[in-house]
Amino acid sequence: FFQAHKFAGSDPEYFEIVRKKREPGEAKAAGRNTSAKLRPDWDSARPDVMRTCLRAKVLQNKEVEDLLLGTGDDKLINGNWVDGYWGTGEMGDGKNLLGVLLGEIRAEVRNRVAIWVNYPDISERKQVDIGKCITTADVKKVVQSAFAPVPVEDVRVQEDEWDYTDIESYKSI
Repeated sequence: FFQAHKFAGSDPEYFEIVRKKREPGEAKAAGRNTSAKLRPDWDSARPDVMRTCLRAKVLQNKEVEDLLLGTGDDKLINGNWVDGYWGTGEMGDGKNLLGVLLGEIRAEVRNRVAIWVNYPDISERKQVDIGKCITTADVKKVVQSAFAPVPVEDVRVQEDEWDYTDIESYKSI
């Protein structure tokens, strides 16, 4: 997914070639092809593409989710001394973007909550990100905007198991 998206919109044929690779090493090697046309916004797009990859991996694999949550509040560090973008770099002053993104995903998973709304014309369940909410009133405001025009008093918030086998079911407000 990540390697293929280097060519999304700029080289559709090569995008499909990379996307269909079965092994990660093969996809990585194909992603380094300098003759294929790299998408022009790749430098700015790659953190979002990686975030999508990491979110899918964590939310589709309970073991990976448990490992990530098991890190508690520890700072997550990709100790790759060769890569100063995704890792810490040779001098330890790299961006460590992989660690940062994993920390963001960990916070999302912790703040995951299923929201039920029972209202005359709406009987629905959605995933809502309540990461910045502090009080129940804050949660209800976020939920109300997700389910508008439901009045706040009709919102029921409950923690719930959520099925993430299909990444398309993941929704963040």
